Parts: sequence; C-alpha cells; structure tokens
Amino acid sequence: MYLLKQSNSVYYTRVCYPQALVAMGYVFDIKVSLLTKYRSTAVLRNLYVSAIIKRSLLNQDPLINQTPIIPEEPQATSGILRH
Repeated sequence: MYLLKQSNSVYYTRVCYPQALVAMGYVFDIKVSLLTKYRSTAVLRNLYVSAIIKRSLLNQDPLINQTPIIPEEPQATSGILRH
C-alpha cells in the first residue's frame, strides 16, 4: 500500500497484487485517485480505500492457493523420461 502524489498534486493510493494473481493475468498494481490535494485527507482516505482493495484480494485467496507459482512436472512426460 502506497500513498502517491501525482504531478497535478492529487493523491493516489497504490496496492500491488500478489505474484500468484499476476501470474494468472491480473494487473501488477491498482491505482485509485483519492480526489484530494491535501495530505491529511489523503492519509485517511488511503486507509479506507486500501482496506477495501485488500478485502477484495482476500476474496481471491482460494484462487491464489490453487495456482502454483512454479508449475509441476506433467505426468505424461515423466514416464517418457524414465525409459
């Protein structure tokens, strides 16, 4: 979770996705405008918005656990290699 200030002075929150989801085709990160130029307001909005994003990532947790980052060896080729 990052708090960014763009060149137009508007603050954004940035949350990076886990590697397992990126390997499944999800984007690397998500950026959301906090619609403010004031840091004190942006910090509070950042906590709220990033919590919502993190909660949505937790809903994807079964997908993360089912997808291995390193693919296993296929069964068909393992028999061929033994001969």
